[in-house]
Amino acid sequence: MAELTKIFTGMEKGPEAIQANFDLMDTKINTLIADTGWVKVPVINGWQGDISVRLQNGVVYHKGYFGSDGPTINISLTVFKYPDSFGDMSDFGQSNGGWAAFTSDGEPNYGFIKGATKEFFCLKKGTKGMASVSNITFKL
Repeated sequence: MAELTKIFTGMEKGPEAIQANFDLMDTKINTLIADTGWVKVPVINGWQGDISVRLQNGVVYHKGYFGSDGPTINISLTVFKYPDSFGDMSDFGQSNGGWAAFTSDGEPNYGFIKGATKEFFCLKKGTKGMASVSNITFKL
């Protein structure tokens, strides 16, 4: 693997060399993060479903579904919590950790990652049916 470029006063293209060093360090750090494998997380607060999450090379992956098979409900609650082993997620919130998933009857669920508390939060559910989380991926 490439080595860091030594930075010195007055060097030509210094900012580019600094950025290249940051990019290289990011790559090295991400390769040191162990792959957690798929970790099943329990759904909570009355939700139903089967969800697993994975942290691999600094990227969080989801697979599975959640929702309600029963009567129409309208709740805004945490669906599940991420494992503590996923590290710091405090940079994620409603403005940059948002997602949308559609239920089996075609109605949308909206939510966001509450990074400070490591929660996957569903903003509202106004219908019945299951929603897939398998397309939700983000980089820590």
